[in-house]
Amino acid sequence: MSSFSPILAVMVLLLVPTVQAQDAVGLRGFVTNAETGTGLVDANVVLATLDGSLVTAASTGEDGFYRLEDVGRGTYLFRVSFVGYQTYTDTVRLETSDSYVTKSVQIEPSAQELDEITVEAEGGSAKLEAGKQRVRVADIERIPTPSPTGDIASYLQSIPGVVSVGDRGGQLFVRGGTPSQNLVLMDGTLVYNPFHLIGFYSIFSEDMVSSADFYAGGFGAEYSDRISSVLDVTMRPGNKKKFGAAASASPFLVELRAEGPLVEDSFSFLVSARQSVVEETAPQYLSTDVPLKFNDFYLKLHDSGERSQCGVSLLSSYDRGRIDPRSADTFEAENRVLAGRCVLLVPENSSLFEVTSGVSRYENSTGSGAIRDRSAKIFRFHTDLSATLPIGNTEWNWGLAAKVNQYSYDVGESFGVFDVEEDELFTFSGFSSVTFSPVSTIDLTPGVAIVWPTTYPMSIEPRLRGQARFFGENGPTINFATGLYQQTFEGISDERDAGSVFTAWVPAPIDDKRAQSIHALLGVSDQVLPGLNVSVEGYHRWISNLPVPKWSTLSRFTTVTTLAEGRSFGVDVRTTYERGDFYGFVGYGFGVVEYEAQQGDFGDWFGGGFQEYNPPHDQRHRVNATVEYDFGLAKANIGWQFSSGLPYTQVYGFDSFIDQRGLEQDPSEDFGSPRFIFDRPYDARLPVYHRLDVSVSRTFTLGAADFDLQGGAINIYDRSNIFYFDLAELRRVNQLPVVPYVGLKVEL
Repeated sequence: MSSFSPILAVMVLLLVPTVQAQDAVGLRGFVTNAETGTGLVDANVVLATLDGSLVTAASTGEDGFYRLEDVGRGTYLFRVSFVGYQTYTDTVRLETSDSYVTKSVQIEPSAQELDEITVEAEGGSAKLEAGKQRVRVADIERIPTPSPTGDIASYLQSIPGVVSVGDRGGQLFVRGGTPSQNLVLMDGTLVYNPFHLIGFYSIFSEDMVSSADFYAGGFGAEYSDRISSVLDVTMRPGNKKKFGAAASASPFLVELRAEGPLVEDSFSFLVSARQSVVEETAPQYLSTDVPLKFNDFYLKLHDSGERSQCGVSLLSSYDRGRIDPRSADTFEAENRVLAGRCVLLVPENSSLFEVTSGVSRYENSTGSGAIRDRSAKIFRFHTDLSATLPIGNTEWNWGLAAKVNQYSYDVGESFGVFDVEEDELFTFSGFSSVTFSPVSTIDLTPGVAIVWPTTYPMSIEPRLRGQARFFGENGPTINFATGLYQQTFEGISDERDAGSVFTAWVPAPIDDKRAQSIHALLGVSDQVLPGLNVSVEGYHRWISNLPVPKWSTLSRFTTVTTLAEGRSFGVDVRTTYERGDFYGFVGYGFGVVEYEAQQGDFGDWFGGGFQEYNPPHDQRHRVNATVEYDFGLAKANIGWQFSSGLPYTQVYGFDSFIDQRGLEQDPSEDFGSPRFIFDRPYDARLPVYHRLDVSVSRTFTLGAADFDLQGGAINIYDRSNIFYFDLAELRRVNQLPVVPYVGLKVEL
């Protein structure tokens, strides 16, 4: 505990009252779109003297909330601006009787772009702050996707540090972490698997997202129980002013959406339903089978007031299909999520409280017949309370949470250390962090997360994030982060079988040892020229108690597990250039992932019980490029991806194994069990991967409807990219060939 005392001491000191000066006033509120009533993220809020001199400024955060602290009493010019909206200007008088003033405003959309941006909006693919990136809707829609609406899944695959196994399966690996080590939140509630089997899509379509924060590592104390990455998505509310509807169709997907006010200006609904159609269209359209199907349904009810924003979201999704069209194994998965979230401003106080509560249920199964060979499900209920309290120039954040997980699985003997079980686990957690500036050029956010699963020891996890601006406000920014992370529940899957994504969620499956990781990140970002932004970030992770499949020579895939130690390290480089109608992005990622495991089978084959290897998501080089140009008559988007080959295990040949212990097999009648003769694990590399995607879209209006017509192609030069190599059948399985498409969206 002694190593954490400096952090805890700072937090205790911040609790001392009477920090704020007697003549200081706080100003806060919400900024919303006057046409829809939805909150605007990253709007610029400026307070100036009556002669125009700047006093203070801020940008809005989630739900359009802003806060200005330590303002002297008097009369000021209050201005709110946002690109594509009319500037709102008013005067505000802060009286001697005021402690905190609430001023919420609505601003009108405008076709004319603003001349002045006082506070730089967060976001953009090159805006990387110690692993954190604000994902904007504009970023999502730039990625060519075979439907008129973009998706977060396609966007995440276009940035460095994120590895996907292919256009099927929906598995994302972030800086060496596994899919089950990614924390995905929808309005504050966990979603176990948000990605559909068709790799272009998730439950987060472009039209439904308000904002998203993606942490590739180094995330703060408010996030716990995952050791790799965080995707924190806020879904947008429905239009509070008028009713609207939209429909879209493409060879991959059809979608219906409706929204509108239930009580004008305050209470709204938003509903969306999507159904994939590629399974039906592929035989004629692509001349190949794509036996994958998914659907999802989403509903959000949202209420807003002068001092509050509250919403309830309901999500249901379903996936079914064969990742390898020639395989008999069919995978099925279902998500059910109910999420409630309220943001509350305390009257006559500067505190902002956030309350979230929800349930998440996920189940998946796989097999070749009506009776599934393997099945697993997990259910979680959570309730969280967090608060933000400014004290002088320091911001204190704290939170408490309670969770209960119920899990069950029936996997036969596939996983070795477990086969059938049903149980539940209670977890209590809390966090505390402070944001302050010890000097004017450095911002620090130290914090600590405390997690107590009732059947495991309590973990105390210190975190630190910060940035330094040694070269002035317009110079390069140095970003850094470090922290300790532990994870109780681990998703166990057979990483050697790329044709299966079945996952069993289990708590610390071996010797009650929880997976653990230590992150270290250091980067620099800068606007080197007008419109040209560059960021470079290096990272290193130390991983321990990681469940991995044991080595096996049987001619079938197994997931008998053992514990491994590991590390991942690398560097991400991002560059964006945006001027006028042109936008360009180039990203490069270099990464290394190394595991070390001990087991007896290694000694049988290679003369030693320890084996170091690179797991199948160890991708050394990755290049992504995106270009968008608006010609006026139409808009063109181009995306190109290149990556070095992923590791796989070579096989020298086959033989038969006869178990003579107890004379259970008679060599004269039984030919034994087929067995692989393997080389060292993952000691070879698949061929390089590259793909070019193109789309052209045109938006026009007829009567009361807006039309968005889009055409393009995925893998336009028809590159034969390998998905995986089936060792049992010595058969290559490729990813999708060239996929031309035409899509249409109609919005009322």
